[in-house]
Amino acid sequence: MLDCKPISTPMEPALNITIENEDKGLETIHRQLIGCLLYATMCSRPDICYAVTYLSRFQHKPNTETWTYMKRVLRYLKGTLDQKLTYDRNISENALYGYVDADWGSDKQDRKSTTGYV
Repeated sequence: MLDCKPISTPMEPALNITIENEDKGLETIHRQLIGCLLYATMCSRPDICYAVTYLSRFQHKPNTETWTYMKRVLRYLKGTLDQKLTYDRNISENALYGYVDADWGSDKQDRKSTTGYV
């Protein structure tokens, strides 16, 4: 992935993955990468949170399609290495605001709800 072509978005708009086949050989690497990406979302890259949580739904049946979309997130990170959260010691000047939204039943495959925050 060091020589990959950077991309401008972590996920395609209105992406709808369907699980038709399963590749047992991808289970471990899929879960490891999801764990690493979830850590990044919590520490310094909330911009990939939706894409990572969406892709984490497919840990039980990873396939080459989900693996391709996970690599897309890595390509996005490669192109946005300069973006990050920074925390300053001077807390009186820094305000931290949070926003949350939910979408109930938008997943056409299983009608599960989605929640996101920034």
